[in-house]
Amino acid sequence: VWALPRPVAVLQIAGLLLAGWAVATLDARAFLGLRSAPPGLRTTGPYRRMRHPILLGTLLVLWAVPQMTEGHLLFSSAMTLYGILGTALESRDLRKSALARPGADLLH
Repeated sequence: VWALPRPVAVLQIAGLLLAGWAVATLDARAFLGLRSAPPGLRTTGPYRRMRHPILLGTLLVLWAVPQMTEGHLLFSSAMTLYGILGTALESRDLRKSALARPGADLLH
């Protein structure tokens, strides 16, 4: 579908580093489900500047490719839609939980 110069792969490395930093901020064991995650939203590390750094890192890895084939385009499109849908559902659930507990502070 497209062919870009190799230096665009630097964006993929940036995406991997961003996603890795976000997972480390969350606590990798909690992220993998090996222990309970602390309550509340994170506001440290990359979460200080953005709400979904793991999604952004994943999108960089998926789309910043030097050679985009039809199969990779289909996969990247499906994963992007999955991420956007998941983000929308998560936001909806957060709003519902905040409404269920008036005065609750979601930002810990």
